[in-house]
Parts: sequence; C-alpha cells; structure tokens
Amino acid sequence: MSTALSLRRNSHDLWSDAVAQLDEELRNIIDFGRPEKQEIVSELLKQANISIEECKDRAWKFQRKKSGETVIVRDVLGKVVKWIDRFKRIGDIAMQYDPGHAALPWAGVRFLLDIATKDIKIFGSVVENIPSIAELICRSALIEELLLRSPSSAAEELRQALVLLYVRIMDYLVRARAYFLQRTAKRVLESLSLTTSDLDESFHAIAGAQEDVDRCFNLASVQGQ
Repeated sequence: MSTALSLRRNSHDLWSDAVAQLDEELRNIIDFGRPEKQEIVSELLKQANISIEECKDRAWKFQRKKSGETVIVRDVLGKVVKWIDRFKRIGDIAMQYDPGHAALPWAGVRFLLDIATKDIKIFGSVVENIPSIAELICRSALIEELLLRSPSSAAEELRQALVLLYVRIMDYLVRARAYFLQRTAKRVLESLSLTTSDLDESFHAIAGAQEDVDRCFNLASVQGQ
C-alpha cells in the first residue's frame, strides 16, 4: 500500500491506535462514560461554563504545593473553555478531520473536570493540568490535517509521533481516573496503587512526546512544500 493511501486510511484512527498500545490494566480502566462522539465536545463546553459559574459563587482556589502560589480555578477553567471552543471550530478549517475521532480523550477531560471540581483541595493539580491537555487535543487535530494534505515519509514519522503523544495523554487521563477511584474507595485494579507523584510523572511524559511531534511536524512541513 502506498504511503498516501496508508496515511489516509489511518489518520482518523490515531486515538484508537494509542489506546491499543496502553497496558492492558490501563485499558481495563478506561470507560469515561461511553461518550456520544458528536455530542461530547458540546457537553464538555457546557459543563465547563457551569463550573465557571460555580467558581464565581464559591470563589474556588487552591495553593500549589511546591511554590505556595494561589491558583484561581475560574481562570484555569476559562483556558479550558478557550481550547474547547477552538476545537469546535476546527471542523470549519480542516474539512477532512472529524472532531468525533477525539471523543475518547475529550470524555477523559470531562471526567477529570467533573471529579476535580468536587474537591479542589485534593485534585487542584489535576484541574491545573486540564488546559494543557485540551490545548494538545486541539493542536493535534490540526496537525492530523497535514497527514492528509501532505503524505510523505516525514508525514508517516509524524503520524507515529502523534500516536505516541496520544498514548501519553491517554496514559495520564486513565491514571488520573484510577487515582480518583482509589481516593473514593471504589474498586480499581489491585496492581495500580497510584500517588500524586505517579500522576506528575505521567503528565510530564506528555511534554517529551510533544517535543517529538513538533520536530516531526517541522520536517513534514518542509517536505510538503
């Protein structure tokens, strides 16, 4: 099969490819509420706006453990809304990209938003990470469009880098879900006993994968000219 045909066939399956690469014990935890693909982003946007209104009423805030700096939750959620809104507009820009393909990570974001805002003091760091996840989902959707427009060997390398990035994102989302279930005494796999350090390590691994995507994107952009 030619590189062009391979890219066209696989470009919309990258999140599924990423989930398939997760450890089995993590895949067994996924279940973010079985999202309806076309509705998840709108539902998430609605939920985020509701949370912002709650923040105004309750003046939600928390302090970073290391620096002691105060974080205003309303400001963090405002960034989440910004990226969700941009993602909704991607369909008008990248006509060949179906936003429904990113339903699973968005469902993970929705789950984190829901649980984290229920106990800001415990899950504040999770809330603060949500805008970064939302930004990466949005940016990656636009990068995937390059895979369709500019099939090349560099684009294939970019596809592989994107899948690894998606693996890292899903790893974090699933571990955060497991950590919450663990904190609320709900049954999780006995082999997964997670700490906040485990979550931090999983989140920081995303940055390394994103750097690789940026490198591959630059190469693919040059080859596509």
